[in-house]
Amino acid sequence: MKNKLMLYQGGGYSGCYWEWNFCFWDGNGEWFNIYSSGEDGIESEKAALEYAESIDYPNIIVDLTEQDEVDKMYADFNEDMIVEILRWLNTEHDYGLAVKCAKCGEHTSVDNDQDYFDIENRVCKDCYDDGQCQECFEYDEDLNEDGLCSYCISEQEARLERERIDDLKVEFFEAQLTGEVDIFDDRFRELWNAE
Repeated sequence: MKNKLMLYQGGGYSGCYWEWNFCFWDGNGEWFNIYSSGEDGIESEKAALEYAESIDYPNIIVDLTEQDEVDKMYADFNEDMIVEILRWLNTEHDYGLAVKCAKCGEHTSVDNDQDYFDIENRVCKDCYDDGQCQECFEYDEDLNEDGLCSYCISEQEARLERERIDDLKVEFFEAQLTGEVDIFDDRFRELWNAE
């Protein structure tokens, strides 16, 4: 095998039944154990080849020369874990692997620091900047026309409602001071239920 990355369920650690393990074959067919753990961890090329022949799970063996396969792996598995593996492959074996932005579809190098792309949301820096809330600066694909995310919209609405109730309380208090208060006035009715 050449230029193949294999993901498999290796042995776990205390409190975990299993975790993802990795090995790969470089462009010369040399085998590397990237990470193996527990009693199910593969520590020899012979065991890796035997395992590779026995598995029937899509996207478990990735051809590193096929960007579509790398894209599928990035989309299907834990993004932080995959980015670290791709960075290692780029650094140690000069692969030049990139990840696909989930929004625009462009590929971004994984060799840069995290601020060049948002791993959690799987978007490039440009798409992250376009989808960044103007209030909390978090990424959200569904910003309103003012550039606010749904959380900040609800917070803003709640704040405006609190301010409206506070203004109404002041108006009611001033009316009490002048003796011109009608506690049954529709404007003041909601105060009896306000917090």
